[in-house]
Amino acid sequence: MKIYDEEDQNIEFKESWSSTELLKWVCGFANAKGGRMYIGVRDDGEVLGLSNSKKLMEDIPNAIVSAFGMYDVEVNLLRNGEKKYIEIVIPRSKIVLDYKGVPYIKIGTTLQTMKGDSFRQSVLSRGKLSWDAYTVEGVGIDDLDEESFRIFREEATKANILSGVNLDDRLSILKELELIEDGKLTRAAVLLFHARPYKVFPGSYVQIGRFASEADILYQDEIKGSLMILCKAIIRALNTNYKYNLISYDKTTRHETQPYPDVAVREGVYNALMHNDWSACQPITIKVFDLKMEISNRSVLPSGWTIKNHDSMHINPLISNTFRYAGFVEKFGTGIPKMLNACKADGNPEPEYKVYEKSISLVLKPSEKYMLLVEQLYGRNANDTCQNTDVVNNVADVVDNVVDDNHVLSVHDRRRKLIELISSNASISIAELALIMTVAKRTIDRDLSWLKEHGYISRKGNSKNGYWRILKNIEN
Repeated sequence: MKIYDEEDQNIEFKESWSSTELLKWVCGFANAKGGRMYIGVRDDGEVLGLSNSKKLMEDIPNAIVSAFGMYDVEVNLLRNGEKKYIEIVIPRSKIVLDYKGVPYIKIGTTLQTMKGDSFRQSVLSRGKLSWDAYTVEGVGIDDLDEESFRIFREEATKANILSGVNLDDRLSILKELELIEDGKLTRAAVLLFHARPYKVFPGSYVQIGRFASEADILYQDEIKGSLMILCKAIIRALNTNYKYNLISYDKTTRHETQPYPDVAVREGVYNALMHNDWSACQPITIKVFDLKMEISNRSVLPSGWTIKNHDSMHINPLISNTFRYAGFVEKFGTGIPKMLNACKADGNPEPEYKVYEKSISLVLKPSEKYMLLVEQLYGRNANDTCQNTDVVNNVADVVDNVVDDNHVLSVHDRRRKLIELISSNASISIAELALIMTVAKRTIDRDLSWLKEHGYISRKGNSKNGYWRILKNIEN
C-alpha cells in the first residue's frame, strides 16, 4: 500500500537508514522549510517495512542530536498493516546547519549544498543566530582555559569598553558576551576560551610555513589554543621566526626595515580568525615567502565586494564582538582601512585579496625600500631570490630575528652573541642557546656551522658530553 503518491519539497522516502547519507537529508530539510522523511518506504511511496525498527527508534534520535544538537525532531514509529516504518518530522532550523562542514539544503526532490551568496543570505535571513551562536553539548564552564580568560581580562581592561562587568567571574563574562545560553556554552565560547578547541571542532588551529617557493617549504609550525591564545601566539611566532626584518648601518647608526607593517599583519591575522568558517574543519594557513605573505582562511565574500568597497562581514558575530571588547579590533569595518593606511604610510603595495570558491587569501608584499635593501645586501635583484634556493637560504640566514633586550639582532650581532654565551658556558647546548636567543634550533645550527667553518669556534667531544672552544672573536 502506498502512503503518498510521490516525493516533493516536503517529503522524502528512504528504504533503509544509513547515518552518513541520511543525516545529510536531515540537514537539507532543516535548512529549507522543514519536512518529513519516511524510512522503510520505496521511492514510489510503497511501504516496504523495517526489520530493525526498534533499534532505529533509538539510533535515529541519538544520531540527529549528536550531529546537530536538535531535540525538537519527532521520530515516530508507524504501521501499515503488519509492516512497520518510521516517520521523521524535521522542523526548519533557526540557524544554518552543516553536516561535517557542509551546509546542505533540500530543493524540490534534490539535495544540494549552499554556496556563496545563497549561504550568506540564508544565514542573515534567520535573524541573530549564526553558526557560532549554536550551543555545544558536553563542554562546561569548568572546561574552559584560565589563561585565555586572563588574556581577555587584561586586554578588555586596557580597551575599557566593557563596563559594569565582573571580569574576575567567568560566568559574568560569558553572559555579557552572550556566549552562554540556558547554561550551555556556544560554539563561540569554546573557540574563544577552550585550551584545545580542535578537540571539539577539528581543524581549529593555524599552520605557519616558511617557503622558498610554492613547492618548497623550509620549515613550519602549528599554532594551537583558544582564539585568545592564537591572537598572541601567531603574532609572536611571525615576529620571531617568520617576518624577517633587515638590519643596516649608516656609520654607527643602526636601522631596522621590516617587510610589512605590524598593523597590516595584525589586522590580517585578526580578520582571518574572526571571519573564518570554522565549520569547514580546516586550519587557517599563513605562508611566508621572501617577497610576500599570504594569510588564507575559509570564507565566502558577498558579490560586489572589493577591498575599497566592502561591508563589514559578520560570519561569526559573537567571536567578532568578543574581539572588539578585548580591543583586538576597533569599530567594525575599520580593519581593512587600517591595513591600507599602514601599507601606504610604509610605502608597501596595497594589500591584495585572492578570492576562491571556498576561501580567501590576503597577500601582503614588501615595500620598495625593503626590496632595494635586499638588493644592496645581497648584490642582486630581490625578485631573483625566490627563484634560487641557495639565495633563499642565504637571505633567511642574514635576516633571522633574534630578540635581545627588545632589539632585533642582525646575523652578525647574533653570531657575536653566540660567542659570548659559549665563552661564559663552554658546555651550553644548542637547545639552551635557542631558548636564550628565542630563535629556532635550526637557526642556531646554521650559525654554529658558519662559525666553525670560518674558524671562530671548534667543538670537542660529542653533543652530550662535549664542550666548545673559542678560537677568535668576531670583529665589527
